[in-house]
Amino acid sequence: MTLFTIKKIWLWAKHNWVVIALVLYTIVMWFVFRKNADAALEVLAAKRKSYDDQMKALKKSHHDEILKKNELIETYQKVIDEIEKKFEEQERKLEEEQKERVKEIIVTSKRKPDVIKKEIEEALGFTFITPIDP
Repeated sequence: MTLFTIKKIWLWAKHNWVVIALVLYTIVMWFVFRKNADAALEVLAAKRKSYDDQMKALKKSHHDEILKKNELIETYQKVIDEIEKKFEEQERKLEEEQKERVKEIIVTSKRKPDVIKKEIEEALGFTFITPIDP
């Protein structure tokens, strides 16, 4: 390089020092924050995985809740049908209040058949007779 070229570079650098400072600043910041960027990406990945796991657990819980609700509805309907059949045999009519009482018994008994039968017998005044399979 000649002296003339060096003087031209120096003159350009004095005139455009802001561009040089900006480039140097960018390079320094890239080296400084490169490690932190990797850590930030790892944190984001961990949060996303945690969110996905929470959503899966929530969906499973919701699905299980729906299954339990459907199971309770089926149990309620079976018990009501059986009670209405027993009442028809006795020529009595099952009233809405009694249906609500049966529903309450089924919900509060926590799916224990013995407790359900006992409380329904007490509430409606008859006994369950389990049929014998032929």
